[in-house]
Amino acid sequence: MDFVLRLWTGTCEHTRDRLSAHLEGALRGREAKRVLRHLARCPHCREALRSLARTVDGLGSLGRADALSPAQPSVAGAVVDRIHRPAGP
Repeated sequence: MDFVLRLWTGTCEHTRDRLSAHLEGALRGREAKRVLRHLARCPHCREALRSLARTVDGLGSLGRADALSPAQPSVAGAVVDRIHRPAGP
């Protein structure tokens, strides 16, 4: 029975490999349903999804807060700039 349940809901490893795609709305059909079924049953994967969502939101706000210059039109550039910027007022 456990084997059938894993086929229906997927494993934690299978689900965590797809959390980013799930968060972006890129999963479709059976794959999307399988991830949703797993998340409904697994508090550990739900927490991993919440953590990923917070990280994505934080990175997104980094770009908005830094008002990216035309020379650095990416969130990655903003992260690098912030790392290299001296701390202080």
